[in-house]
Amino acid sequence: MSRQCIALFRLQNNGLDEIEGLKTVIHSRKNTFLCRGAVLLITLLGGCCGANRDWGHVAAGTDSDGRLQATLENSRIRVRYGFKTSGGSQEGMITDLVIKDFPENNLAGALLDAAAHRGLLSKAEIIKDSADEKTVYLEWVPVPASADKHPGPASAEISIFPDSAFLKINYISFCFPHICDIALMTGKTTQADCGGRYRIYGYEKENFPLYEDCLYWEKDGCMGCSGQYASPDGFAVDPGPLNYNGWYIMGVYLEESGIGFGRVMPVENMRVIKLLWNKGFELFPKGKNVPCYLFLFTGGADDVITMGKELADKANAAK
Repeated sequence: MSRQCIALFRLQNNGLDEIEGLKTVIHSRKNTFLCRGAVLLITLLGGCCGANRDWGHVAAGTDSDGRLQATLENSRIRVRYGFKTSGGSQEGMITDLVIKDFPENNLAGALLDAAAHRGLLSKAEIIKDSADEKTVYLEWVPVPASADKHPGPASAEISIFPDSAFLKINYISFCFPHICDIALMTGKTTQADCGGRYRIYGYEKENFPLYEDCLYWEKDGCMGCSGQYASPDGFAVDPGPLNYNGWYIMGVYLEESGIGFGRVMPVENMRVIKLLWNKGFELFPKGKNVPCYLFLFTGGADDVITMGKELADKANAAK
């Protein structure tokens, strides 16, 4: 097998990390036609497989079954949006969420960044690949059974940044205004046996109101929180101490390791917040172009507040 063929074989199997090596092989040859053809091949492969830069990787394409997926990666975390079956429906959501220092823990769990009535990915495109940010645009069709009532499409922009452990998400539109995280699984399968501990900015009461009770609700009887779920441990109308300069900060983590994930959500865009069995959150946003952050950490409760504040401050400074 020629050196060119070996390089192309490696490129096909290992992805764009091999491009620079392939260029070296090509330009060591005197065959101009081969050089031009191979450079064209590099360009085509770069467009369909994604693009690497020194600090990370972003890709949009299909899995082995032809379903759309998108991957964002930097030196600290790896995230993949792909396909899962939930409640008998085929849906697109985060399927891999990994802190690279702890690769054995996939924090995606059962559902992460999922949504009611939102089906499979119908579009995945790289829209930014720069020295300081990589962003994919994702679009979802509705679940077929809900298409008449919740036609969508849903869409979002997902961004990753150098040497950081968070995603910036802009929820452009929804099939149904809903976000669901049932993650942080510990290897067990029943809802009662897995999960961790919550840390919510400003929440100092002894007991958290767990699903179906509400942590916060905009008004009595609003979508997602009818009267019987208005917990005395929650906050109605005014989020009060939960409001950190216009943002909710919430996280959940495994006590034995301190590993977990959290969200920073805008106060003005939230109707209802529920806490799902010590594994995540159910959120009912309102409006379009809802910004938020999804972050990962290893330092337990302290990291929830420290990282959450940093992200909220960063968002406010950018306004």
